[in-house]
Amino acid sequence: MLTCNDPRIKEYIDGLVKQKEIYNRMMELSLEEQKLLALKPLNLAKIVDILKTKDDLINKIQSIENSNIGLKKYIETNSVESGTKEIINKYQGSIGILLEKLLNMDAGNEQILQEKLYSNTVCSVNRNHAIKAYGTYAK
Repeated sequence: MLTCNDPRIKEYIDGLVKQKEIYNRMMELSLEEQKLLALKPLNLAKIVDILKTKDDLINKIQSIENSNIGLKKYIETNSVESGTKEIINKYQGSIGILLEKLLNMDAGNEQILQEKLYSNTVCSVNRNHAIKAYGTYAK
């Protein structure tokens, strides 16, 4: 029976912890973005910087997820101690909650950004560049 002491379990849990940290950082960036969207005049340069940072963080999450694929299969095909399962489920659940909050917040931010870009608000960077950057993040 696998426990938290198994090196593969440790590696998997470490990956989940890192993902959670990254999602928390993305949440902080989304809150910062939300504050910037409320300011006048709109400073798209700062918003684009935030979106680029989020894009880099998404790439890190994808890398962690890719490296955890084999570990996840290993865990699913072996018997795991109930306490260890609880730890894994706790991290997976908290990541799911963070992701849902993040997606909702970012959908709202995107809507506000789109409204401002297509209004007569004077922007500090090119509108097409901002739309392109946000589109990259949304993928």
